[in-house]
Amino acid sequence: MRTRFESLFKGTKWSEPPDPLGLYVMRKAPRLLGSGAMDKAVTTMLLLERVNLDVQHEARKAIWARRCRIDVELVLTLYKACPAELKLSFACIGAVPLLPPSEFHAIFRDAYHRRMSAEERRDLATTLDTFFFRNPKEVPRYRNIILEFLRSRQQEPCLIGITLAARQDDLGQPDLDFVRRKLSVRYTQHRHNAALFFYKLLKRHRRLPARVRTYITSDYVIGKLRHLRREDPDPYVQASALQTLQAYAKIPRPRRTRRSRATRP
Repeated sequence: MRTRFESLFKGTKWSEPPDPLGLYVMRKAPRLLGSGAMDKAVTTMLLLERVNLDVQHEARKAIWARRCRIDVELVLTLYKACPAELKLSFACIGAVPLLPPSEFHAIFRDAYHRRMSAEERRDLATTLDTFFFRNPKEVPRYRNIILEFLRSRQQEPCLIGITLAARQDDLGQPDLDFVRRKLSVRYTQHRHNAALFFYKLLKRHRRLPARVRTYITSDYVIGKLRHLRREDPDPYVQASALQTLQAYAKIPRPRRTRRSRATRP
């Protein structure tokens, strides 16, 4: 088994030279081999962020097709032994959001309370978004963290925070106003994500509270989106605004009753 596992490393093509985290994983993982060698191999490929993208893609396909599973014990053991300066990077790599909810929560919470740069905060928010793809029922558990990302004064974490907030059904008026204002900011990516935020809410309008439905279909919000569709200089923002307006057009409107004509005396 050890030979089979180590040959996987020798045949690995790197898109970039291994970084300190990659070297740490390569040094530690083979020593932890026990049963389930293939699971460990696939898990390790997802831990090696700078490995060839084709290898990463194949590893993810194996997980999604249930041909393999994430080796939870391997990931937790490596994280626990990981040097403090590498823990944030470890929490943001491909295998972590594929963990079961309780194990993911343990790593995420530990990483979230560490001091981090704006880029590291963005990467951690992206990891949380990836986790939600497989675990949408976990969104309420992270409500406060999602709102912290959304309200961040740093551009990159806020950008992902808009995406994360679109998974919430019951956002308050201040947060809805906050995202609506992002439709008019100078930062192109914020306008783009804000338009997609309203698209995602409109697509599941039946699940939303009445006050949220009223807000996202208000003339003011729809007017802003129509302005983006006509006037925004970025074609991707125009496209996301059009997509959102198309979702709005599909929402059933209450039928207006025709006034019955008065009968002449």
